[in-house]
Amino acid sequence: MKYFYFFCCFLAAITFFACSKSGAPKAENAAASTQEKAYVPATIKGDAHSANPLLKADFVEANVVNGAGTVLGVRAYVKVGSADFNKLTLADYAQFCAFFSEQPQKYKWVSIISDNNEGICFAGGGTTGMYGKIDKEGAVVSSGDWAIYYDPATQTATKE
Repeated sequence: MKYFYFFCCFLAAITFFACSKSGAPKAENAAASTQEKAYVPATIKGDAHSANPLLKADFVEANVVNGAGTVLGVRAYVKVGSADFNKLTLADYAQFCAFFSEQPQKYKWVSIISDNNEGICFAGGGTTGMYGKIDKEGAVVSSGDWAIYYDPATQTATKE
């Protein structure tokens, strides 16, 4: 039994040293390859002739970056005036959601930001948008009392 414990400790030590020596260069290479392949954000110009303020505004993409500077994905947002934000209809939300949901899983989140930093954030670029105070990254920092739900099958939105 004594030899069994010795053998297990020996294997654990070998595994520890083997992993610690080969892990560092791989992590550096992984970070470098992530940054090399980073998505280049774009701005999709809004439709100046649209009656929908969400489609009239520019659809701006931005990289989501962690504290180490590694690009984790892409987010997107539109900015509208608070007067326009307060007049948005369910049809406006549905048209907007149909626009960005054409590219599923592309965005970490999509935000509608008013000039008084209220807005809606669709986390995961998905079909549920939470209303509240929005930070500079477009994420909800203080949730409000309603949300928007978009149904891609019927292309309709509901507010609850």
